[in-house]
Amino acid sequence: MRILIYGAGVIGSLYAALFAEAGYDTSIYARGKRLEALRNNGLQYKKNQEVIKAEIRILGELPNDDIYDFVLLTVRENQLYAALTPRLIQPTTFAEISGNKSERTKQFSEILRHAHIP
Repeated sequence: MRILIYGAGVIGSLYAALFAEAGYDTSIYARGKRLEALRNNGLQYKKNQEVIKAEIRILGELPNDDIYDFVLLTVRENQLYAALTPRLIQPTTFAEISGNKSERTKQFSEILRHAHIP
């Protein structure tokens, strides 16, 4: 299962670390200073007072022939429409382009649960 996180901010980095920890083949796309920092230091996070480097692929370009099972475009809460979810509970919001539920959305929901992402 290949997952691409498009955006290496706080949310994208957190998701990338959690997906990688859950055993998924995870890549993260970054730009500018964040890309430079990730290339120099890797994606590091703290768990149980220990600094861990996530086993992920760091990308500064996306080749046309690179294929992923799921692509996540991560955005901050204030970039979502307020009507999508209540302010007190902001779970991960995802859908098919058509808006319909499908086997893919069910599969992705299971991936999120496995990675401990609400």
